[in-house]
Amino acid sequence: MFKNRKHGVFTVSSDVAVVSSIVSERKRDCLTIASALETVFQQMKVSGNRQRTIESYRYIFDQFVGVNQLQYVEDITIDSLYHYLD
Repeated sequence: MFKNRKHGVFTVSSDVAVVSSIVSERKRDCLTIASALETVFQQMKVSGNRQRTIESYRYIFDQFVGVNQLQYVEDITIDSLYHYLD
């Protein structure tokens, strides 16, 4: 029905720049969740937390990251927390 439309609110001109490379360049400088968690778990170990406690936290965070398909710390939002709890 709309195959031949070349105008309207969804029209995209051919001179549109793709910004996905900019986003991926910026992400390379971000701290990964895996790296951040290793630091946290190491601090927990040094502080005297039991291994079982650390493993429980690791399990929960792995579930959270998996459900939300997160990779970087800055990707964690209140929405991702609520999505996990849902």
